Amino acid sequence: MKQELETENKNVQQSAGQVNNLVDADLRRPAQMDEDRRQRLEKLGALRLTTATEVAPEVSSLSVDGIGFFALDDVHAIKAKAKQGKTTMLKVCLSAWLRGSQFRVKSELEEPRILWLDTEQKQSDVKLIISDVLSMAGVDAAMWTATCSSTACASATSTG
Repeated sequence: MKQELETENKNVQQSAGQVNNLVDADLRRPAQMDEDRRQRLEKLGALRLTTATEVAPEVSSLSVDGIGFFALDDVHAIKAKAKQGKTTMLKVCLSAWLRGSQFRVKSELEEPRILWLDTEQKQSDVKLIISDVLSMAGVDAAMWTATCSSTACASATSTG
């Protein structure tokens, strides 16, 4: 029993010594480390978002009856069951971006430049969608192709 108490006392002393060493080392840290830590904390604090944080208003690229959607700098997905009009909605939105408005959908962009689409449709289907959109927007396909071959105006990828 006595031996167990002595072992326990040694363990406690070793643990206390380790804690004291850590505290002493922390107290003796160079000032530069404290400054680096303070700068990192400032950077992290700048990224912190709370209900009181002021943020720039969202800029929508399209609107219907004054209600904006498809915010700039965001990734958007159109999701619905089969044959519910996802492709038709996409065509109307693309046409609105190109011509300024289509039906009740209005473009909020003065000069749209780059649009990236990723679809699960076959390339032949995507080609038909592009042709339909250009027709809806009243854009000559030959002129659009010539313009877009020299500048980055639209890109579509097909994963299907």
